[in-house]
Amino acid sequence: YQRRVREFRQKKNLLLQLPAKRMSQQEAGFPRPKKFKLRVGQFNVCNLVKEDTKYYGNSKYTANEVKSKVKWIAGQLAKMECHLVGFEEIFHPEVLQEALNQSGCYEKTKCELVSFADGSHPSVALASSFPVIEKETIRNFPAESVPIVEGVELPLRSFQRPVLRAVVHLPNGVHLTVFVLHLKSKRPVVDAEERQDQKKQAVGYAASLILRATEAAAFRCIYINELNKHPDRPVVVLGDLNDVVHVVTTEILSGTPPWKKLPRPQREEIWRPYCIQQTNSKFVYRTET
Repeated sequence: YQRRVREFRQKKNLLLQLPAKRMSQQEAGFPRPKKFKLRVGQFNVCNLVKEDTKYYGNSKYTANEVKSKVKWIAGQLAKMECHLVGFEEIFHPEVLQEALNQSGCYEKTKCELVSFADGSHPSVALASSFPVIEKETIRNFPAESVPIVEGVELPLRSFQRPVLRAVVHLPNGVHLTVFVLHLKSKRPVVDAEERQDQKKQAVGYAASLILRATEAAAFRCIYINELNKHPDRPVVVLGDLNDVVHVVTTEILSGTPPWKKLPRPQREEIWRPYCIQQTNSKFVYRTET
């Protein structure tokens, strides 16, 4: 017994004398990016339209209303001080560009505005303080995302408001994929003359939910395809999901958390690759980079 105690102490002393140095990523051949704090935000600007331009029927803003709205948006952006901001309900990107210029927080760096809005309908946009090396708009659903109910495919094939995808080159050399989306609102899908009909209204709410859930499933497929194509690239998802965090449509998009009583290795296998981290109603893909 005493001999074993002496051997144990000798091994313990030997271990204490060894340098507690862990092989770095550089030594292993994988360069580690410099630490970088990224600030992101999202902003629904509620129908940003040029002055005296009709939208949604006969609605329009006067010159003073547009000026006041641009000033207010600029003030909010100055408080946010974000490197990346996703916007929703953009009709005319030039009005948003004026708000960015007035904010004062993008004077030292060139702010790149990515938008495919043409004034005919509300769209999403992305303001980036860093170079955007790829950009595209995604309108159609992936083929594998079309729901099938009792052997019949639902006739839904595209987003009502196309998704924006951009790849941003960060100062530390990392490429970041950013999605900006705006899912279907909770407004019932019903004709104006039937809005007071309680039965029609109930069916309209159900139709709205189906549209939003289908869009969430379609984006979920787009998101997983992005991770499979670029497994080492971090992803940020910004946008207005038109619902709260703990509802079915949001969990469809972000991924259902694994059962808490599963062994940790199994939970990590489910959670790490494809689930979106939920933090204060923001959704960010957690990466090891």
